[in-house]
Amino acid sequence: QTTDLDLGNVLSFSWFGRMEGMVFNDADADGRIDPSEVGIPEVPVNIRFRDGSLYQATVTDGSGEYGFAEVFPFFKWLVAEVDYARKKPTGLTAYVDYGGVLDPTDPANRDPGPWPSRISYTDYDGSTKYKLHPQPQNPNDPANAYGSTYARTQLDDGADTLLQAMHLFLGQKNMIDWGKVDYRAGENGGISGMVVYATTRAEDDPRNAAIEDWEPGIPRVQVALYRDHDDDGVIDDLNGDGQVTLADVDNYPLGWFDGSGAKGPEDIDHNGNGLFDSGDALNITHTDSWDDNQPSGCIQRLPAPVNGQQPNLCFDNFGTWNQIRPGVFDGGYIFLSYFPGGRYQYDRQPNPAKWEKQGLPPDTYIVAATPPPGYLVQREEDKNVDLGDQYVPSKLTATAPLPECVGDLHEVPNILSMLTSD
Repeated sequence: QTTDLDLGNVLSFSWFGRMEGMVFNDADADGRIDPSEVGIPEVPVNIRFRDGSLYQATVTDGSGEYGFAEVFPFFKWLVAEVDYARKKPTGLTAYVDYGGVLDPTDPANRDPGPWPSRISYTDYDGSTKYKLHPQPQNPNDPANAYGSTYARTQLDDGADTLLQAMHLFLGQKNMIDWGKVDYRAGENGGISGMVVYATTRAEDDPRNAAIEDWEPGIPRVQVALYRDHDDDGVIDDLNGDGQVTLADVDNYPLGWFDGSGAKGPEDIDHNGNGLFDSGDALNITHTDSWDDNQPSGCIQRLPAPVNGQQPNLCFDNFGTWNQIRPGVFDGGYIFLSYFPGGRYQYDRQPNPAKWEKQGLPPDTYIVAATPPPGYLVQREEDKNVDLGDQYVPSKLTATAPLPECVGDLHEVPNILSMLTSD
């Protein structure tokens, strides 16, 4: 005999974590949502692996909200990213799930700040519900601007809050609200981008090639910024030697560039004087490295020593649980400053950074990434996918012209190099 049995609502946890939040117009630039501040629609938000390859991507809806409903619990750090193309970042507020019961009587669930709570909402029956049980934050954390124990607000100083390292476990929810404002007159967002290992290319013209989701960034690559004021495709002569002078190159292991180490056999010394010379560069940087900027300050209880070794704070494992901490992925770079007249003037100064001027003036620039040993710049013949439909740009939307490639002339062979080793 069979009998129907109504089990009612059966609780089942999700096999995935959830990340959500809002990108909002932060009118008072305080990094948190005020009652009068509204969301910004159609802002891309990404989750990347630490090597810079893309894991998931979405855009904010009409109210500025976004959500990733299925974030796999990798037991390792991921990196959340908000778009940088349209507006100036002001800061972010992060809410980290501590797990446990969502008890409205628990004081830890009540937002002590003067701004509205982002983790509570009114249910259909009029009762107050909570999205997560907030992880108690460290009020003395340098990345906690207001010393809140409820949520961590990190204010922006350039582009510090475009990225956040994140640990997220199954059945849990983390939230990041990203603040942005319009650039003021005379301001801009500088020049930023990625240096990637281009494993795939289908475009006939390498100028049209875009970064594929699965292509990883390359850390510690030197990137130099040059001026091309007359827009002739040739680097301006800033050091006055009558010719184009490229900057010397400090390849990994780094140290020659900033004087903290000696020149190594992997480095490029154009004039052979043993000293790092900036040539005609306005500024020089290196691409971000996850390994060199690992998260710190995690809120966690470390387990007992394993085989006599104490696990490090923020280590990749189950015990790190849910976290949102400052972090970067491999391969990214940004220029927000320059050395007026050229960096060469300060190569021998004990503290060249004090001569650095914030903000790039409107001008034409040339960006040069020098491939480290074992890598080549993608060439015309470097094409390993030669089938499928040809890309046709949409005529419905206006698109900015792609920048011209500059540099030494290169003779293109008759045969494609299908392998990166060719």
